[in-house]
Amino acid sequence: MTLSRKDLENDGLRAHFADSYPASQVLTPEQLDSSIEKILATHPAGEDLWLFGYGSLMWSPGFRPVDSSPALLRGYHRALCIRSIRYRGTPRRPGLVLGLRPGGSCWGKIGRAHV
Repeated sequence: MTLSRKDLENDGLRAHFADSYPASQVLTPEQLDSSIEKILATHPAGEDLWLFGYGSLMWSPGFRPVDSSPALLRGYHRALCIRSIRYRGTPRRPGLVLGLRPGGSCWGKIGRAHV
């Protein structure tokens, strides 16, 4: 499967994962909505939400920001620290993808979204 923005927008990626991996590893649309609602419930109503992106999220954040700019996140650094079997390994030999680890700093982009 070749990944494109269209796959993200029309939920094709979730369908591919659901077909390829055990259901316990893929959030259902309801679980994903619930997770987002829990996060937004802690955010003050009417205030914009600021999101930090690093790696591919800098050029493909998955939402259209009102504005964005370079940003330095202090206290965390990028590291290949998240085990993955999706496109980067197998259950017996997982691959690694970028995550954030404590310590140091990390350049990325900060974007503002209306919620």
